Amino acid sequence: MFRNYIQVALRNLRRRRVYTLINIIGLSTGLACALFIYNWVKDELSYDKHFPKGEQIYRVVAEAGVGEDRWHQTVTSLPLGTTMASTFPEVKAAVRLDKNDAIVKHGDKSFVEEYLVFTDPSFFEIFDYHLTVGNERTALAKPYQVVLTETMARKYFGDIDPIGKTLKIFQYDPDGRGMDYEVTGVIKDAPETSHFTFNMLCSLNTLESIAEDEFQNWGNNGYHTYVLLAPGTDPARLESKLPQMIEQHAGEMLKEYNLYYRFYLQPVQSIHLHSNLMYEFKANGKISYIWIFSAIGILILALAVINYINLATAFSLERARETGVRKVLGAFRSQIVLQHMTETLVLTLFSILAAGLLIEVFKPFFHQISGKPHIQFNRLDLLFQLMILCIPVGFAAGYFPARNLSVKHTLVSLKGEKGRDSKVNLRMALVTFQFIVTLVMLVGLVIISQQMKFIQSRDLGYDSDNLMVLRVNGDETVKAGYEAFKNDLKQESDITQVARSGGMIISGLGNSNGQVKHENGEVQFEKLYRLSVGYDYLETYGMQLIAGRNFSRSVLSDSTEAFIINEIATKAYGWSEEEAIGKEISYAGRSGRIIGVVKNFHFNSLRHEIQPVCLFIQPNFSRISVKGENSREVFAQVEKLWKSHFPDAIFDYTFQDQALFDSYYDEQRLSYIINIFSVISILIAFLGLFGLVGYTVSRKTKEIGIRKVLGATTGEIILLISNDFIRLVAVAAVIAFPLGWWVMNQWLENFPYRIEMQVWFFIVAGATLLSIALAIVFLQTIKASTANPVEALKEE
Repeated sequence: MFRNYIQVALRNLRRRRVYTLINIIGLSTGLACALFIYNWVKDELSYDKHFPKGEQIYRVVAEAGVGEDRWHQTVTSLPLGTTMASTFPEVKAAVRLDKNDAIVKHGDKSFVEEYLVFTDPSFFEIFDYHLTVGNERTALAKPYQVVLTETMARKYFGDIDPIGKTLKIFQYDPDGRGMDYEVTGVIKDAPETSHFTFNMLCSLNTLESIAEDEFQNWGNNGYHTYVLLAPGTDPARLESKLPQMIEQHAGEMLKEYNLYYRFYLQPVQSIHLHSNLMYEFKANGKISYIWIFSAIGILILALAVINYINLATAFSLERARETGVRKVLGAFRSQIVLQHMTETLVLTLFSILAAGLLIEVFKPFFHQISGKPHIQFNRLDLLFQLMILCIPVGFAAGYFPARNLSVKHTLVSLKGEKGRDSKVNLRMALVTFQFIVTLVMLVGLVIISQQMKFIQSRDLGYDSDNLMVLRVNGDETVKAGYEAFKNDLKQESDITQVARSGGMIISGLGNSNGQVKHENGEVQFEKLYRLSVGYDYLETYGMQLIAGRNFSRSVLSDSTEAFIINEIATKAYGWSEEEAIGKEISYAGRSGRIIGVVKNFHFNSLRHEIQPVCLFIQPNFSRISVKGENSREVFAQVEKLWKSHFPDAIFDYTFQDQALFDSYYDEQRLSYIINIFSVISILIAFLGLFGLVGYTVSRKTKEIGIRKVLGATTGEIILLISNDFIRLVAVAAVIAFPLGWWVMNQWLENFPYRIEMQVWFFIVAGATLLSIALAIVFLQTIKASTANPVEALKEE
């Protein structure tokens, strides 16, 4: 019996090829998208779940402040963790992580390595990482020891056993010429699904050997602190004890500088999706994206299922006589339902095969846009996921049309009447739902693209074009030879300015307290972000002074006693720009006067508001900025002179405008993904519309013939067919536009600098949807409306 069901199903699918093709394309595309999104969401939710003691591990973070200003940050001071471990019995262990980038040399190999993490020996105990080679107890016990990941071990030593060998690392090297670090262990590469990562683990007491006071300094917050709590410990209760501990160890310092600190605990397993604080170890995900993409996956799959339901119920009138004959021959209702469910099953199986092929073809593309090349689509797992997903999809798509056919009265079925279609309202409702989803996606597409254009075109307060930034990476030969290098650069016709600085104004700066004593004796502290610069920095970046003067080599005190602040900083202290000039200020371990006020400029992404910043001259520097007329020419000239002056130094560079572009990676990826899913949703929705309009035209063939005989024009007939769908677009717009406005307004609130909602955003989305819908109606109607009416009016 079941074999017969399959044969009948295959015959019916072959007979209605267009109907079959539309459903296979829609269902397979929906299934592929749903599985891509499912695996992405699954990966995001798996972050930090690999730690065996994950439920007991917490990161200690701080709500910090100066005066009334408050912010949240992930970094704390070195003594915090050890003090917690020695003070509270519920803290079983603590570990500090100090993230760095540094030059690493071995023989003739020299690289700038990211994620060199200096840490305590307790790292292995807390996170349950184990060495494949070496002793965990002693691997990080002494200064200048390093544990390599397996990738790093192969990179520097190949197949040779690295234990006992040395690497020259340019970090915490007192003379700036690198120190030999002994390799004491090899560890597996850090899992991709962790909120922190590492390429090398170095002993933290390396820092203690050259700066012992730092381990008692509660004021330098630059380290990530984690604690392992005893089983059953209440984190909230432990948090309540922290203020007393801080008061005991750092109370006097906090009062002296008018500082505020409140420490609290973050469960390590919630960090990736629920934490977006200052100085995160690396970029985290967002729980909102989990909801957004999950909803998109479900909706795209729903669009495909709706297509099947719409087309199946529409074409059910043509199969009414078949159903009536089956009933006369003794078929039960359950058998009728099973026959049509079998047809759905066969169609779904074809869709599974097509979806598997789509996933295999587009897997590299998925890896690229998701940034998750580690997600592997094992064929058995993929088949299992497809089968599991197809059970509810197949049931949802097949049951309703099957039931619709089975409940018709036998005599009505045998007549095969094509009169009133009782399910037309349901189909119109489902098409309207498809239009609503598509419109919301289109509105999102327009708004995201406009926000990205706004970000990329906004005045940043400086000129980022043709600005090349070189990293010094602590190389003392570069620092010593800077002036000669700069002089040679400025001899080149395409290079206009050269300047040095202590950082790059892309992803934020460090901050310190600026102390000002007002005329009434009041002492005011404000958080000022610090940017150490050279004398030519403002000219190189095209920054505008609005009061006072620039740094000058002819004024000797400028190198130690001069400060330039921005407009926001003057307002924080209650001054006008002119009043700020000449005011005394203590900042970054020096005292002096404000000599200038610079126009506000962005030193962070546009996700953050402009904050008070203070510029000062500093002999030490980490960046060299080169301004030119043409990026390509500048690159060639700078590279040539760099290799001439510093043949042993790594040529490590970026362009300011490219770095700015890259800083919006998440937003660009979201925009790209929304583009893709908008196209897919339009494709699926309009495939269904194509089939549905074709069915509608076929049912109205005689009506069209009669209207043609009575003098109706082709345009009038097209308008007749279009009217229903135009109304559906209008109804969808009434629902989708407020919904799209609300959703996208929530997204825009993440940006302090954002576009205003414009009516034309919604007009463009609506016009796009209506245009495509009308184009489909026109293509399907034009043949029938131009055919000979005599042929249409013939009886069978």
